[in-house]
Amino acid sequence: MQTPQRRIDPAVADRLLREPYRFEFFQAVRLLELVLLKRQERDVHHRLVPGERMVPRWLRFRSSMSLAFPPSEIEALAVRDAVGQLVSSAELCEPPVQGEDVHGLGRIELTPASFGMLGVSGALPIVYTEMLMRREQHLRDSSARAFLDVFTNRATALFYAAWRKYRLPLHYEHERSRAYLPVLLSMAGLEHTAQRDPLTDGTGTVFDETVAGYAAAVRHRPMSAAYLQRVLSDYFRSNIRIEQFLGKWYDMPEQQRSRLGEGNVSLGQNAMAGERIWQRDLRIRLWIGPLKRSALREFFPGRAHAKALEKMLALLAGVTCEYEVRLILAREEVAAVQLSDGGGSHLGWDSFIATGEAESDRSDTQYELQPLQ
Repeated sequence: MQTPQRRIDPAVADRLLREPYRFEFFQAVRLLELVLLKRQERDVHHRLVPGERMVPRWLRFRSSMSLAFPPSEIEALAVRDAVGQLVSSAELCEPPVQGEDVHGLGRIELTPASFGMLGVSGALPIVYTEMLMRREQHLRDSSARAFLDVFTNRATALFYAAWRKYRLPLHYEHERSRAYLPVLLSMAGLEHTAQRDPLTDGTGTVFDETVAGYAAAVRHRPMSAAYLQRVLSDYFRSNIRIEQFLGKWYDMPEQQRSRLGEGNVSLGQNAMAGERIWQRDLRIRLWIGPLKRSALREFFPGRAHAKALEKMLALLAGVTCEYEVRLILAREEVAAVQLSDGGGSHLGWDSFIATGEAESDRSDTQYELQPLQ
């Protein structure tokens, strides 16, 4: 079956051991791999087997001897300890006690129904399967099958490794710091730690996993308003709307003002009259909300969300623009100012002088951001 995403627990492992036919081959091997990794990680004295070596170290793949049509991808599954006794799912998943050798686990025998040397789906002709079946039934000799299982085990382990190699989400489960994250951070152009230090300093930390998750957006240039709006809304789990081409008067520095009698000043080209200039290509307004009161306060200047917004804007859109933030307080959250010992309200930000219920959302809260300057 196509197993849903969930954490490994004894109930899942128990169902896998009792009803292996309900699982797909790759998903079953992946679940066993995760169980072994978690079991090993709980014992600090035995970190001996790296993640990519778990399957060939503990799993033994056997060839199917059945000549019937395979009803599922897995024919049989058994977990044995070092002396060959069957192991329950609880014993397989439980952490080893202090001093217990985690490698006391013997082997996990898995018989795929659609892959191997023998059986109806095997690589060898059916006559070999029939011959070995007679050998086991009449002579009680399984040595020939064990010999062929040497090749089946190796080929199946490589088959699973090839399937997992190019599926990056699977590498994240146990190779995140060695293989998964570096690849995505390199795609984002932030492979070196020094490049990511501004994102992790102070409050509002933007973690490496976040940068990796938005690697495509980080590398996308030029960044469109629609793309930026979608990424920020997804990251903050809030409704964010971007208003472009917000005009503003900018004062001209004394040395850049035009004067009569100066050279290199041509009317209609680079001459400019006045002490300030109106520009509409440097400023962006971000409308955030409607928000609840608690969420609104997180976006106040200096708070965690405001710092994170500043870092995300620098990461995605650069530092060439000015950003004006307008916070929208939901209508039902608008409250009148009350003098009290606790709570702490901000007049004009999240509380107002009012005599009745608000008829609409309030967007009075406004401040400017200068990303990482």
